[in-house]
Amino acid sequence: EKDIDECASDPCVNGGLCQDLLNKFQCLCDIAFAGEHCEVDY
Repeated sequence: EKDIDECASDPCVNGGLCQDLLNKFQCLCDIAFAGEHCEVDY
């Protein structure tokens, strides 16, 4: 089984940093943003 780089599609918006995890990803959002893809503006 091959781990796919989920960050290759650049899923995080608003300057969020993508962390590639096993079969998923996590966005590390800027302080002003939230949400799975940093899409929520405070």
